[in-house]
Amino acid sequence: MKFSRSVYTSLIVVLFATLFPSAPANADEVARKILSGWMPYYSTARSLASIETNTAYIQEVMPFWYTMKYNPTSKKMRITDLYTPFVGSKGAKPSVVIDSLTALGIKAIPTITDGTEENVLSGLMADPKSRAEMVTLITALVVDNNFAGIDLDFEGFAFTDKSSTWKKTAVAWVALVKDLSKSLRAKNKLLSVSTPYVWNPTEARKGYYFYEWAKIGPYIDRLRFMGYDYSVARPGPIGPLAWTEKTIQYAVTAMPSSKVYLGLPGYVRNWITAVDGVCPANVAKVYKVNARTEHPMSWVRDNRGPLGFVPQYNEEHQEMTFNYQRQYNGQTATGLATSCTVKRTVWYQDQRALTVRAALVTKYKLAGIAMWTLGMEDENAYDGIKQVAQSLAQSKVKATLSVDQSAINYGENLTLTGTLTIKENQPVKQEPVEIQRYSQASNTWETIASATTDENGTFSKEIYLGQNSKVRIVSKESEFLTDSQSNEIDISVSRLLLLSAPTSVRQGESITITGSIRPRVEANLIRLETFSSGKWVALGAPVPTDSRGEFTLVVKNAKRGVLTLRVSAAAQDLYPVTTSPQFSILIRGPFTPELVK
Repeated sequence: MKFSRSVYTSLIVVLFATLFPSAPANADEVARKILSGWMPYYSTARSLASIETNTAYIQEVMPFWYTMKYNPTSKKMRITDLYTPFVGSKGAKPSVVIDSLTALGIKAIPTITDGTEENVLSGLMADPKSRAEMVTLITALVVDNNFAGIDLDFEGFAFTDKSSTWKKTAVAWVALVKDLSKSLRAKNKLLSVSTPYVWNPTEARKGYYFYEWAKIGPYIDRLRFMGYDYSVARPGPIGPLAWTEKTIQYAVTAMPSSKVYLGLPGYVRNWITAVDGVCPANVAKVYKVNARTEHPMSWVRDNRGPLGFVPQYNEEHQEMTFNYQRQYNGQTATGLATSCTVKRTVWYQDQRALTVRAALVTKYKLAGIAMWTLGMEDENAYDGIKQVAQSLAQSKVKATLSVDQSAINYGENLTLTGTLTIKENQPVKQEPVEIQRYSQASNTWETIASATTDENGTFSKEIYLGQNSKVRIVSKESEFLTDSQSNEIDISVSRLLLLSAPTSVRQGESITITGSIRPRVEANLIRLETFSSGKWVALGAPVPTDSRGEFTLVVKNAKRGVLTLRVSAAAQDLYPVTTSPQFSILIRGPFTPELVK
């Protein structure tokens, strides 16, 4: 069926009005950030421009920067950085790009691909020792670069390894995901996997079943399935709607739909379908039947006039397609005049096609969309996705935190009081809240306790802190609420010096002072000081604490009179110098009786 421009425009308007009836009403509502996508190392600048334009709708980005390599001689794995060598010294450093994303409120979850030979990576996953090494490498990459997580895109299992290996690969793949998930979650990092399509394993056509969506579901945070590349070797739709929806229908039975992202193509795919005549030598090797190229969406707009094609919407597959041809004149390798006509077929998903697929996010309550790649889209391509994001607007949550005291001694508790509200100060009831402490050691926020708000949107929680800390509360995004993060509060924690000392001794007797420090630490230097001539001076050499944090100080040959003392513990880790209150010991004459206590 063909449509005129006016009819086509009317259909788009009706489709938008039907699928997305309303936009967020006010600033108290926020469009759901359902858009994500890949940022290839070879087009980072183009991707960043798209990200900046669509920041309000993007929650996370996958820098497509890394690949797993294996050296069979040294038997060592390594993760190769593709981005840095490509951009060279003139390009932005990886940390600069990540900082830019963070400043926009976007999580960076870089992708690792399989850069090994046939069956190598599956074999490495199957061996517990090399699998553990792989987990260590990936975890270190994430933690050292302060990434939000990692995205595994191991397509070699599907497109390089033979199908006869898939059953063994399935077992090894699940083992890797479990082990990596445990390692990353211990560091509060996310695990994403990107795979081709999988259908119900009980059906005749299973797809790439060995990715075991149902078995890995509990261990992953994101599944981004490739709703594209349906047609690769021969011309055809990139991701037919029926094929895409069937994949979604299985995905949401294999794991919570809130983990599932629909991968969509941001590109135009162009196949050669026939070559008539003999092509000139300079193009003969390139123009072969079934050869294909990919273009940005803008290619259609820029070439419609010069090439004279008219795109048509395919109702069955819900994609755009058209045919065109070009003639090439020149000379053969032997210098003879020649010409050829190259016929081509093009398929792509335009604004209308992407709008129809974006509606599946609402229908199946998916986490969102993942674009391959960000930056290849046309100017208005994301309009349908944005309309979905607006129709799923969430109430903006405000989190506030207060404490009953901001300075405590070690071992004392403090009470946190937190409140969650939405527009017009309405309480957010029965909402889970995480209490977090900033760790300087790992440079991350760690969850130390949890609570649930009451009918007034408030909670109180007693906590113990062993060191100076920053604390905050956070709530997670849900279907109707945004995530939230409260103000940060500094808490000062003083160490405790517990002392035991005599109140008096006879002149000539040794004075023994025992004590301990809390928290218990070994080898913390303890110094005894006396007040003399208007200042505190050291009395003897410092002594270290033992493994229980205990110490003994001995003073000999003290003169008769009153000895004013104090004990101090040297600064250590996150604690400053800790000093006890001053105390006094009476040094009696040799025949003076002990004082009555």
